Amino acid sequence: MDGLRKYTILVLLWSLLSAVVYSETLDPPFRDVPMKKRSVESEYESRSEPKIRKVRRVRRKRRRPRRVKRRRVQSEAEAESETSESGDDEAVDLSAMDNESETEAKASDPHHPRNTNNPHNPANRQAGGEGGQFKLFFDIVLNYRPGINPLTFDNYHTAFLVDYIPNPDLQFSVGVAPPLIVPRFYELDYNISRRVQLRVGRIWIPFDQINPHNTFGGLWNTSTLRADNQEAFLPDIWADLGIGVKFSLAESSNLNVNAHLYVVNGFQSGGTDPLAESTSYPDFETLPNGADNNTDKAFGGRIHMDVANVFGLGASVYSGAYSDEGTQANRILMLGADTQIRPTKSTELRAGYALMNVDLKGGITRQSYLRGGLYGELRQRIGRQWQLVARGGLTQNDNAVSDRNDRTLVGGRIEWRATPNLALIAEHHRDINPTPDKINLSYSALRLSILF
Repeated sequence: MDGLRKYTILVLLWSLLSAVVYSETLDPPFRDVPMKKRSVESEYESRSEPKIRKVRRVRRKRRRPRRVKRRRVQSEAEAESETSESGDDEAVDLSAMDNESETEAKASDPHHPRNTNNPHNPANRQAGGEGGQFKLFFDIVLNYRPGINPLTFDNYHTAFLVDYIPNPDLQFSVGVAPPLIVPRFYELDYNISRRVQLRVGRIWIPFDQINPHNTFGGLWNTSTLRADNQEAFLPDIWADLGIGVKFSLAESSNLNVNAHLYVVNGFQSGGTDPLAESTSYPDFETLPNGADNNTDKAFGGRIHMDVANVFGLGASVYSGAYSDEGTQANRILMLGADTQIRPTKSTELRAGYALMNVDLKGGITRQSYLRGGLYGELRQRIGRQWQLVARGGLTQNDNAVSDRNDRTLVGGRIEWRATPNLALIAEHHRDINPTPDKINLSYSALRLSILF
């Protein structure tokens, strides 16, 4: 028994000594813990409320500045995101084809050179936007054109327009028109740099502030007042196969300057000489989506300056041959000037003038003729949802005659933006230059536009 006691005491002493030595090798948090908490039950208790609460409090005190900093950065990022998203909402133009906006901020002004308010005008696209965007524009119109059609539903200009922006520097746009679903334009835009953009495809022609419908004649869509027996002053949507480059020459809060250069197929022959003297006469309808009729390509350019978003001034030029290959070369030279004045944030005045010289080499009594057009417009926003527009203008297709192709238009429109994605537009225009062979003198429409 004595030996057993001795061995028992030695084992206990050895165990105690081993425990003391082992405790000195533990990590500090456990080394300071009383021995009575080393049991399984005490470990669970120590990991529950008393110990963990104390440790969490210490950690929170140590990391609180870092968490506050992260929250501040996150909140700033969220604020910037919300700002950009709200800006995009404000910049959405539901009458997108008219490049109009209700916002008062300079960045969302539809006529500011840096604005991308119109998602379907690639010529206005700037580098550095968000990628992965897909936009679809659609409208339905109830119109009345006495002498041409009764009250009927129709599309204002095309079936729909689509923009796809896979990354900030690349955009593809296409407009599809019934009944054959033929694209009226399709354009791929690539931002080579922050100041240079390449445009290829059936591109919009940057002339005046056509965006995309020409305003000459006093109406965005001059074709709405044109009957089948009347000729166009310019294509309703002036787009042509070719290549173009856009340059941003100056970007600041006080001055913005943009320039365009392009080479396209150009207008072709096929029109009718009102004097019946020339066998070659240009056709200014929608340009064909195919091969050109001559080797001589058309070219042109435009430069526009905007001063403090208060005064704008632009100049445009276009030159190209329209005669068929192998015949005597006949060319078109077109010059244009436009201006914009914004006396207040809600008021804008716009005006433009275009003059063409058209060759008629081989004619009997004339070797050329002149064509001209001008327009004026007043826009007034009322609140954030309403806008009133009054406009007028005239076109003369051939200065040698005065016929059914000459138009003098007056009219206006009322716009109501119900939601950021929905707009309702009522408009009426009238031709105040009647001639015996005109079958229509007025156009009225109620239009619903949707952009998403």
